Amino acid sequence: MLIDSHCHLDFAAYKDDVVDVISRARQAGVKMINIGTKQSTSQTALAQAKQYPEDIWAVIGVHPIHLVDDIEEKSDFGADGGYTFTTKKEVFDEDFYRQLATDEKVVGFGETGLDYYHLPKGQTVPAVKAIQEKVFRAFIGLALETDKALVMHCRGSKKNPNDAYDDMIAILREEKEKRGGLPRGVIHCFGGTLAHAQAFTALGFCIGFTGIITFKNAESLRDVACALPLEKILIETDAPFLAPDPQRGKRNEPAYVALVAEKIAEIRGLPLSTVAETTTATAKTVFKIS
Repeated sequence: MLIDSHCHLDFAAYKDDVVDVISRARQAGVKMINIGTKQSTSQTALAQAKQYPEDIWAVIGVHPIHLVDDIEEKSDFGADGGYTFTTKKEVFDEDFYRQLATDEKVVGFGETGLDYYHLPKGQTVPAVKAIQEKVFRAFIGLALETDKALVMHCRGSKKNPNDAYDDMIAILREEKEKRGGLPRGVIHCFGGTLAHAQAFTALGFCIGFTGIITFKNAESLRDVACALPLEKILIETDAPFLAPDPQRGKRNEPAYVALVAEKIAEIRGLPLSTVAETTTATAKTVFKIS
């Protein structure tokens, strides 16, 4: 069994065939952590988890890019290299997420965090950071309050890919000091340095690797995956995005998480069964699932 620790079955990319996508994951022995990014997708993620209770669990939250003005984004899959879509701004409602989290199928909050890469026109990193940091700190509190996992998104600016990682580590250290501890959690779709990864694991978090690890130009990321303790690694797809080779450029789906596990096994010189067993056990611990 494998656990895709981060996918978005609630996205419109699956509106016509989500049943088939879930069926293929089930046939591949893949369980799924279904991630919300705003109120509507969080509700859908939970509904899907309740519909498929043996296969799916839900994480609910607000992606940091939904906290700022609308942003035009481009997918990495689809005809002619992708399609454009526009994110929609949402006002954070803490009580909404606290109430939704009372359902036992909700196993975490997220994805939450910092994103300095996607900036609305006319806005600067400091302006974006102010609102994103406030909501991120609130979700840290909610995760501690409810004993649920924290799923974190972190992406640096185009000028400095490390700035958001540096800020997130500083925030987490402050919150640990202030609150006397931190929740369980994972830095999803990791793209920082080994030093960043080690700082996060020292704080008790796991590191999530996606299909990016299979890309030809991701040697530095593979080095990070080799250096970390295996029990600190989670595997994920971030589906429908970031399909691993040889599916790159196509819509991603949870069944492809096996390709991420295979790459980690290959670069670490381990049997696939060892990677599968260890990452599955870690996911069960982080999300408190069985």
